[in-house]
Amino acid sequence: MLRGVLGDYEDIITIFGPGDQVKEGAITAIISGNRAREMMEAEDIRYAAYDGRFDDLEAGVPASFIPLISDKWTKYFNWSGEGHIPEEERQNLSDIVETAHLQGQRVRFWATPDEPTPERETVWPELLAADVDLINTDDLEGLQEFLLEHDPLLKPSTDTATTELTANVIPAISITVETTALDFGTVGAGLSSDALQIRIVNTGTHNISVTAEIGADEENFYTEAIRLNGAFVDGFSEEVPVDLTDFKNAEDISACLEVPLWTGGEYDGTVLFVAEGI
Repeated sequence: MLRGVLGDYEDIITIFGPGDQVKEGAITAIISGNRAREMMEAEDIRYAAYDGRFDDLEAGVPASFIPLISDKWTKYFNWSGEGHIPEEERQNLSDIVETAHLQGQRVRFWATPDEPTPERETVWPELLAADVDLINTDDLEGLQEFLLEHDPLLKPSTDTATTELTANVIPAISITVETTALDFGTVGAGLSSDALQIRIVNTGTHNISVTAEIGADEENFYTEAIRLNGAFVDGFSEEVPVDLTDFKNAEDISACLEVPLWTGGEYDGTVLFVAEGI
């Protein structure tokens, strides 16, 4: 009866025979459980293969008849997932799989831990590491989750390549004072110096307001004497808009001295310009 049912699907099913010939199909049927071995061996053309046992590994039966070797785990192994597998049993598992694979046969065990327990989580990795072909379970979702996480053949392949990245970021607030020094020359007490220019460049990405502070100042000379655009330093403020074309927009600041009557001699000092976004 089963032969007749399978024969209706010979366009998609694997066909065995005559002899050792195998015509691979999308689906391969393997008879397990109670198997009519003599009847199947007598067929010239079969629509199903025979599920062998480990005893068949030594019998030299071709993989065209027994492509799968299945047996009960506890018949050959005492370890059931508690602690680490003994090295002797791990070697026995490896030998069984290697022998079957050399003969073109796949391997399956039944009666391994099947409930989602720590024992199963220990046994399944050993089966996978030993290259056991089929893991027997009723928990298909659990097996799928395990294989997707642990089987390298099921993990998406990846490749990598790199692109070097560089960027020159213009600060939001940035100024350059192109005039690094002023020499007012000789000026009489109570008189005014000639006006000189201090060039300030907005090198940032935003409009700015520039103010000034006196830095080094001997005897507070420059605090009282210097004028920036006609104002005392603490009252000076100049807006310098941004130029988004090349991030360089210059403004010239007029600087002169109104020399107090009490002064005399040489004076050194510095002025600090401070930019804030507006």
